Order: sequence, then structure tokens, then C-alpha cells
Amino acid sequence: MKAFRVRDPLYDMECDFYIGGTKEQVIQYIDRTYPSIKGQITENLLLGTGKFFSAQFDDGLEFNFIWIKDPKRLDMLVHEIFHLVAFTLTKVGVMLNQSSGNPSILNDEPFAYLLGFYVREVFRKLKLL
Repeated sequence: MKAFRVRDPLYDMECDFYIGGTKEQVIQYIDRTYPSIKGQITENLLLGTGKFFSAQFDDGLEFNFIWIKDPKRLDMLVHEIFHLVAFTLTKVGVMLNQSSGNPSILNDEPFAYLLGFYVREVFRKLKLL
């Protein structure tokens, strides 16, 4: 399993990425890395073959991660990154909706920018770029 963190400096958001590995390996890694939330990430949260997860725990820690079971599933990785992008932008008040001046225009540029940022940074960490 490859584990790394990407920080978005524009919206000040961090996300841990776990690429490959089993659910058990991911949980063990999180429990070791974040002892204050040990036991709060369970297999029930890691359904399927990929997951974006975000939570704020009692100690104030905001924890965001993406797990992809199969490192070859770049489509799944980009899919989960989009969930991260939507979460981040919604949190700061940017919604993906139609322009009030022209209903045929979406305000999708912030989403496209942030998706490109995360994909580029993650692909660099995975040595795909």
C-alpha cells in the first residue's frame, strides 16, 4: 500500500491517499498514524473498492482520506477525487449550479481546476507523471 498526503493550498484542505492494500491494512495504518481516532475507522466505512471519507472527530481532528483498493483503477481514483473536490468546494460555499445570468452556463471552473490539481499531485506521488 502506498500512503501519502496532498494539501490544497488554495482552500487549505488536506487529504490522505491510500492506494492499494486491503481494508485491514488501511485501518491499521490509520490507527497507527492517528492514535486519537483509533478504532473509529472500521471495515463498514470501506465498502466497495474505493472510498472518499471525511469526518470531524471529538478531538477536533478533521480527517479526509481516499482509499483505492486496486492501484490500476485510475478511473476509480479520479472518481473518488471528484467527491473530495465537491466536498471541499461545498464546504467553502462554492456550489456546482447554473449561472443566474445564463442558465446554459455552469460555474464548473472551480471544480475543474481543483480536480486537475488533485489528479496532477496524486499522479506525481504515484510517479505516473
